[in-house]
Order: sequence, then C-alpha cells, then structure tokens
Amino acid sequence: WAPIGFSPLNKAQLIPNSIGDTSNPSIVEILESGEIIGEQTIIHKADEKHTINQIKRLLGKNLSDLKDLKDINYDLVGDKDNKLQIKVNIKGKDIFYSPEQIMARIIKKLIKDASDFMETPITKAVITVPAYFDYSQRAALEQSAKLAGINDIGLINEPTAAALAYGLGTKENLSESI
Repeated sequence: WAPIGFSPLNKAQLIPNSIGDTSNPSIVEILESGEIIGEQTIIHKADEKHTINQIKRLLGKNLSDLKDLKDINYDLVGDKDNKLQIKVNIKGKDIFYSPEQIMARIIKKLIKDASDFMETPITKAVITVPAYFDYSQRAALEQSAKLAGINDIGLINEPTAAALAYGLGTKENLSESI
C-alpha cells in the first residue's frame, strides 16, 4: 500500500509513512502489550501466531473458500455462519477478529500517516483493489474503510489506477510520455 496525496503545488506524490518509506506492509501484530501495524512489525518480529499478514486475500471470504491457503501461520476459524475469523490467543484467552477489522487497522494507520504528512484530516479515500476482487471482497474493503473512519470511499481497480497515475500531470507531461 502507498498513499498518494497532492503537494501544495497540486502535484500527485507518494506519501511516506512514519519512518519515511512509501511502501507499507499490510501486517498487524496483536500482542499482550497492544498492536503493532505496518512497517514497525518488520522491526519487532513477534510470534507468527500473533502476526496477521496477507489480509487482502481473506477479505470477503468464508472459511470454506480457503482450501489451498499457504503461508498463513495464524489460526483461521469459521463462526456460526461460516464467516472467516482470525483467532489470536492473548494471555490464555482467545480473541476473534474479522478480516475487515484487521484491514481497518491498516487503513487507519495509512490515513493517520497521510493526515500527518498533509497536515490536514483525511476523511475521504479512493482505495485500489485487485482487478479480480469480486463484489463480496469489494464490500468487505468498503466495510474496513468505514470501520477506519472513512465514510466517503471510492474503489478503483489497480490496473485502472496505474493507467490514471501514468497520465497524471500536465498535458505537456502526458504528450511527452506517449
């Protein structure tokens, strides 16, 4: 993930996170002492059972949809409606999170970093989604954004966003790049 904002000169630019990187890992660690989100998880290296990654792959899915899921070291369970839940054991107690709740934490951090960088509150967002996302995955991502406090949400396919970003700038820049 990489937030894009507009500079005071109205030019699009990547927004750095709290440590200056423009790439943000979609990882959340849930620990006894609290949560670590994004780039700080790489530094911390917690127990794999408490490190939730690849969350975009889980959005809008049921437990029965995930037959061949690899590289997931945390516990996935289904609730009474077969909706996917992530189980984390903290101090001997099982705590359950939906993928949307975990994604909301990541979006909230991205919004905070963007708000801090732009020195203004961010209340709207356009979020890119893989082109293969179906309706339930898109709805789950919208729900995550709402849980993160973003109510005015636009979703755009990643290939479309890349094409639009390629053409950002003045007409002169666009004609020079063709």
